[in-house]
Amino acid sequence: MRLLLVYVCDLGSISSPAMIKIQRGVGLLPSLGLMSLATFAEKYTSWQAEILDCRLDGLDSSKAASKILAEDWDAVGISCLSHTWPEAWRLAKKLKEAEKPPAVIMGGPHATLYPAEVLTHSCVDYVISGEGEIPLQGLLKRLEERRTGGELPCADGLDGVMKAGDPLKPPFVVSDLDALPAVSRKYVRWREYVTIVSKENYTTTITSGRGCPFSCNFCWTAGGKKVRRFSPEHVLAEIEQAVELGIREFFFFDELFTAGRDWVERFCSLLLRRGLHISWDVRSRVDTVSFELLKLMRRAGCCRVQYGAESGTDRVLKILGKGITTAKTRQAIEWTRQAGLVTYADFMLGAPGETEAEMLQTIDFAVSLKLDYVHFSVLMLYPFTNFYAQALREGLLKSDVWREYAASPEPRSDFVIPYWTKDYDRAFLDKMASLAYKRVCFRPDYIWRRLRGLSSWQELSMCCKAALKLW
Repeated sequence: MRLLLVYVCDLGSISSPAMIKIQRGVGLLPSLGLMSLATFAEKYTSWQAEILDCRLDGLDSSKAASKILAEDWDAVGISCLSHTWPEAWRLAKKLKEAEKPPAVIMGGPHATLYPAEVLTHSCVDYVISGEGEIPLQGLLKRLEERRTGGELPCADGLDGVMKAGDPLKPPFVVSDLDALPAVSRKYVRWREYVTIVSKENYTTTITSGRGCPFSCNFCWTAGGKKVRRFSPEHVLAEIEQAVELGIREFFFFDELFTAGRDWVERFCSLLLRRGLHISWDVRSRVDTVSFELLKLMRRAGCCRVQYGAESGTDRVLKILGKGITTAKTRQAIEWTRQAGLVTYADFMLGAPGETEAEMLQTIDFAVSLKLDYVHFSVLMLYPFTNFYAQALREGLLKSDVWREYAASPEPRSDFVIPYWTKDYDRAFLDKMASLAYKRVCFRPDYIWRRLRGLSSWQELSMCCKAALKLW
């Protein structure tokens, strides 16, 4: 039997046009989640799995449905972010309108947050909530027993799997990550993924663990509060498989790679011992690194560290619940630079109670750090975050707009992601984000650092295109 896993095109998402421009400007990376699902399904079931990444060819829901229905698929799994819910819903609807529709399975963060709402739509047969490898395995085996014809089987007894009318089940969590096989890249067109920060010809995504122990007020943690790690040996086995294909650059998608110093030190030591000569990029926090750890990471091939700096004022950092200070940020960036690593920081404008002067202070702080890469955004009120709950309590939002969006009979791409607009309106906040990019990214010293760090004409081309989109 045949399973197709789909990542829908972001052109039909609810992101603002400006944000889509920025996202397109920085490039594309393969979906690690779908690659893991496909690998697990083929290893532990009799199903054949393939992946369709609609972003690569710009396939909207209509084109994607035509492409999918031109072949025989027994089941189609759609990965759904809240941003892409309208496009995922449109694809599911078109698939179920076919004469012989496949079973449609919806997974990903949006299905995990709103399983009951997603299942109110008749075009969705099943929802998988949480980490999908093991739940999908159980569902596929049950669908295989059904073969062709007849009613779709129930989801009774399948952890993390729900069908319309079922009682809600908690998101599934894989307790032992080493029980999952090393993710295979054979399911995607891995040669076609590249980003503005890529140094090698071929780049891929990878993870060393799941979860984040911190509780920032603006964030919902997909992997839970408990950090679970693959063993360093498991991660290295996956890296070696990718290296055999010719991939030599890896973007670690851990929510917090430096969550445990002992793990990082062992991983780096083993990587050095095996002499793989790869480059890799991680996400970190400024209070979970040391100069010695960063130097070890650099020797092992780490080339870039991305920090959530968020603000240039300690008062706003407290509002955000970051648990860091600007002094820690400055120190971590300096250590990172001294260790020979590329510096990258994310900043956020528009926190509750943040003043215009504080936003300008954040921009000035970003300038003073002399970063190699910088990303600015306006704080958005995402579901199940502390700030979203606060906005509901204080009446800034008159209703649970995210739940209404999830349950709407016809999800629309014109849904507006809410900002904290108690202090400033959307137009002002967007203007400040634009100003931040122009103040930082169009400074001669920033441009010089970027030009000095370029490794190919391809990277130069992507940088120029991204700059034009920002302007």
